[in-house]
Amino acid sequence: MQELRKNEMYRPLYPPLRLQHVDSYAARRGQIYVIFVLFVTILATALLIRQFGTLPVSSNKRTITARKNMQKCEQYYGKVSIFVAESAALNTNNLTRDSLDCYVKGANYSLIRVNIDNDPRVNEVCSKHKTALFKRHCAASVYLQDTDWMLFVDTQAGVVNPEHCIEEWIDDRVDMIFFERFFNWEIAAGSYLVKNTALTRNFLRQVAKWEFKEMPIWNNQDQGAFMLQLQRTLSPAAKWELRACHKYWQTATSYQTYTAMITCVRSALGARKLWTRKARIYRKAHAWIRDASISRNSWSNNDFMLQGWKDDLSNKDCPFESSFKIKECGATLKGWNWRRQKKIELESLKEILQGAEEYYRKEFPSEGRVIPNLDLPIVASCFPHCEK
Repeated sequence: MQELRKNEMYRPLYPPLRLQHVDSYAARRGQIYVIFVLFVTILATALLIRQFGTLPVSSNKRTITARKNMQKCEQYYGKVSIFVAESAALNTNNLTRDSLDCYVKGANYSLIRVNIDNDPRVNEVCSKHKTALFKRHCAASVYLQDTDWMLFVDTQAGVVNPEHCIEEWIDDRVDMIFFERFFNWEIAAGSYLVKNTALTRNFLRQVAKWEFKEMPIWNNQDQGAFMLQLQRTLSPAAKWELRACHKYWQTATSYQTYTAMITCVRSALGARKLWTRKARIYRKAHAWIRDASISRNSWSNNDFMLQGWKDDLSNKDCPFESSFKIKECGATLKGWNWRRQKKIELESLKEILQGAEEYYRKEFPSEGRVIPNLDLPIVASCFPHCEK
């Protein structure tokens, strides 16, 4: 073998790299440009997420505490109005009516009370509706245009504790705010808090139009329609679930079988309580109003409104011992003549609600304890096009 020259024995396989002079200013400028592009991308992504409603449900709303000593309700969200639809077909309650009149005299809200039987503005848009329970939602969509936020309440709802502002429950991440009924997990149609937007006005008119659909034997009027329309609005892509819940509703022949639709809708919506830019659902007993019968009209500082009072001052369960004197109402509590024994501590109310929740959980009809995914066929009627 030819002897290698001395220097060739240690010659590297590849020639060494020649380091070139690096312009440190140009490098820093490049880094700044990359950081800027990354920042713009993140910002644009955040704006798109906010626009199309996929922000995490844990984002926070403004925290507003209860008012004290009838202090002014600050209008953080613009003009807020209370809307009540009256009709010869709807039960009236003078006590709840007067409670609203007294409340607005001590708060800076507008009270819109409309007779939907003969109101010109309502009949211009809603004249085709003949059933008051449906027409009232159409009427609300008409008068919603006069305000920024509207608290819709029915004729059986009244203020029991004026030391609250409506803004406590407004969540401006959404356009529509609802709550769970305590005794059967319905999402209530009798009261809601809504923002003046195209989404809300369309939702209310779509609810009203259910009057013209073929109704089952037992349909619970607008309440059943309300839940099904809400499901369509919040979960439009879940076609099978929409059909399944509608079938439970269509085949209902009693309250017991009707509750299957409630279970179906709640199952379809899942544990979620907030849909950004669309809706929020308050858990039972956490909204601005709750069923009065749960506590036999007893109330605590946490309560604002009660639903379903007895319009009878002689009844020992009535929260008031005498009629309202509207002239005395205002920025003080002078016009509020409570029955003292009906005011209870929060802990006492908590015990009542715990007992009621356990009772209604056990008493929920067996016909309503359905599991749609197990009880109904999923692909049999749509295969092979179920994904469309």
